[in-house]
Amino acid sequence: MNKRIFVASLAALMVFASGCTTTGSGSGDPATRRQAIDSSVDNALANLYRQEPGSRELVSRAKAVLVFPAVLEAGFIVGASRGDGALRVGGKTVS
Repeated sequence: MNKRIFVASLAALMVFASGCTTTGSGSGDPATRRQAIDSSVDNALANLYRQEPGSRELVSRAKAVLVFPAVLEAGFIVGASRGDGALRVGGKTVS
């Protein structure tokens, strides 16, 4: 492979990768962020229960449930994903 093409491809990949980085949410208050995540988790579980009738029983029998309501994914040669979620033990969020 031509060295110039390799360097240009590597530079393009670096620019692409830097554009895919994530930053923290605009909310500076951790309590507000936790509340938003908990609300999203509640909505995700409600949707699951509505779409799959046996899921409520399965979740109730589980020792813990890890819920990620939204996951962002990106990939180009190397993949990455990021999401916010909560661990529920006995129906309560673990901090």
